[in-house]
Amino acid sequence: MLQEKPPDSNEQAQEFAKDGQKLVHEGKWREALETYNAAIKVDSSNPEWWYQAGRCQEKVGRLDLAEQSYRTALNLRADHSPSRHALVMLMANSGHRDEASRMVQGWLAGNPRSSAAYAEDGWLYLQSGDLPKAQARLQQALAADPNEPLALVQLGEVYEKMNRPDRALVLYERALVVRPDQPPVKEKVQRLKAQGVGPPKPD
Repeated sequence: MLQEKPPDSNEQAQEFAKDGQKLVHEGKWREALETYNAAIKVDSSNPEWWYQAGRCQEKVGRLDLAEQSYRTALNLRADHSPSRHALVMLMANSGHRDEASRMVQGWLAGNPRSSAAYAEDGWLYLQSGDLPKAQARLQQALAADPNEPLALVQLGEVYEKMNRPDRALVLYERALVVRPDQPPVKEKVQRLKAQGVGPPKPD
């Protein structure tokens, strides 16, 4: 008779992460952080667990630990876009905008074909209110990868600011097809539809 195999570390970590995701949806950030930390103890080589732990640390006000977690994720996988975006946002929003900009420029220089790097630069331009440059960068990102999630959402925000909510809606919906687990984007779609926004008409 075959004995059941004990769960391997990857399966255990996946279970912890699944619980963490559920707690995040419920807004239980401290409990979610404990769960992601448990996943990290079992498998510290997965950048996703470090990224999720960083998100939770930000929510409970531990910005120093959040920064460490995002940097650890990027050390494990330099192209982990969610961690890079979270780190750039954290830097920009905590008074270190120049450092955030240098980080993105360095990323672009080292990865001139990276859609995620162009999307990040577009996000910085959007934050500074330069809509034409933001639009150009985000369109470059989507030319490199039509399914770049950050570029889709940020270009949607650009179009909203340009009073083209119809185009924004299309981009938000595309972003949700690519990455369904984006509650803030779902809220944008619901808000626009509630306002009667529909598909864009031909120009």
